[in-house]
Amino acid sequence: MQVAGRKEYTLWEWMVLIALWAGATLLSNFIGLSQIASDAVIYTVVVFGVVIAALRPAWGRRAFWRNVLFIFVLHVIGITFLVQLLAKRSAPGVMMIIAGMIEGVLIGSVLWRRTVQAK
Repeated sequence: MQVAGRKEYTLWEWMVLIALWAGATLLSNFIGLSQIASDAVIYTVVVFGVVIAALRPAWGRRAFWRNVLFIFVLHVIGITFLVQLLAKRSAPGVMMIIAGMIEGVLIGSVLWRRTVQAK
């Protein structure tokens, strides 16, 4: 059952998100990234994976993918600075989860506004 205005993920979508998470984890370990850099890669994959999956109605619009790319570049620049800042400290996992939820909502709302509602 789907409630109006709410996205329910299918089993296939959950499998893809888990595969993305596992792939990012394995790749980070294979490359030999530091723990904080590995966390940043996994964080990025999960946040963007969830946001893109949630905004499926916008997938057919070229503006959506341009905006995803633009926001992704801004995110990578920001997370690079954050990793360098936190390299000397350990970042608590709870803070990354909270940051991911906040960033996911912000990214999702910006993408939705710039691609779907702007039409």
